[in-house]
Amino acid sequence: MPGLFRGLFSKRNPGASVHSIGGLSDEELYRRFADGDERAFEVLLDRHGGRVLGYMHRFFGDYELACDLTQDVFLRVISAAPDFRGNCSFLTFLFRVIRNLCIDVMRS
Repeated sequence: MPGLFRGLFSKRNPGASVHSIGGLSDEELYRRFADGDERAFEVLLDRHGGRVLGYMHRFFGDYELACDLTQDVFLRVISAAPDFRGNCSFLTFLFRVIRNLCIDVMRS
């Protein structure tokens, strides 16, 4: 899934290693992202981007649409970060975002 959000973040810290936070839970990474740690989002995208793309591709049967919708999912995840309460797992939250987007697409 490399390049899915290439250029999304304008300020990168080249000395910071994504691997140094790669052992954290999804929930902790999402909290860190909400607090401004962009590397945490990169780890979440690396962990779950392929899974989301695969799900969207299987659901809609159109690879290009699946790529677009995968980006939409993660944009919604980004937008929701400040409001994430942590009363469910990140995966539960992620698949709720996916479900809601699929419903929106099917309605349109």
